[in-house]
Amino acid sequence: MRRLITGSVLALLAANAPRSIAQNAAGSVAPPPALSAKAMALHDDMRRLWSDHVVWTRNYIVAAVTNDPSASVALSRLMKNQEDIGNAIRAFYGDAAATQLTTLLKQHISIAGELVAAAAAGNTAKATDADKR
Repeated sequence: MRRLITGSVLALLAANAPRSIAQNAAGSVAPPPALSAKAMALHDDMRRLWSDHVVWTRNYIVAAVTNDPSASVALSRLMKNQEDIGNAIRAFYGDAAATQLTTLLKQHISIAGELVAAAAAGNTAKATDADKR
């Protein structure tokens, strides 16, 4: 069944692709609207914040796995990054959404920290539990 659905979707996309390309080439499809300065600032902030997320996540994992004392500093900075991401959406989505996103991101990082610690210790049961969550 999954193959049938996948095949049908791919066939539909392939059949419509030439028409979409022709419409774009002919200019009959309107370009996307320009983003406001506020939307561009959010875009740029998110790019920077998610790049920071990757850097601090890597720093934490490397430090935690090698028992480097800097792991706690990296984890603290990574948690601050989650707050920064939540705060970045505040102007668009409000306080409740910003708080909820920050909470979810911090839970994610906390569970990921448990997973890294369990994996580094060779505790597969705890690693599996954290991975499921």
